[in-house]
Amino acid sequence: MKKTFLFVLLCLSIFSSISLAKDLLSILTASSRGEVETVAAMLKNGANPNTRDSEGVTTLMYAARKDNMQMVELLLKNGADINATDNDGWTALMFSAKRDNKETIKILLAYGADTKTKSLHGWNAMHMAANAGNSA
Repeated sequence: MKKTFLFVLLCLSIFSSISLAKDLLSILTASSRGEVETVAAMLKNGANPNTRDSEGVTTLMYAARKDNMQMVELLLKNGADINATDNDGWTALMFSAKRDNKETIKILLAYGADTKTKSLHGWNAMHMAANAGNSA
């Protein structure tokens, strides 16, 4: 009886871990693909707007890289950390600056993105833009 109970607990633990990993992957995937309605529904159902991938890239960073202004605003309105950094110290503003995503940059600045945050290599968003040959 005790062994059966432990086995059931182990199975439940494994399946809930798989389900959690699937949920995390799906909000990151939906954000990356620009699926605004999907992400909105996920957030409404309690998904974390600050979900990260294995490199520390957040849903907001994915949206900023893709210059998806609607997604960026949705995530910010739902509590996304505008100044979160990935494993290399990059922020959503840095990703936007590197890609010269001017409209997304304006949104991030309006929501209070820190322009002085530096990556692990000591670069801020302005350095990223200049290095990429952008005017951001």
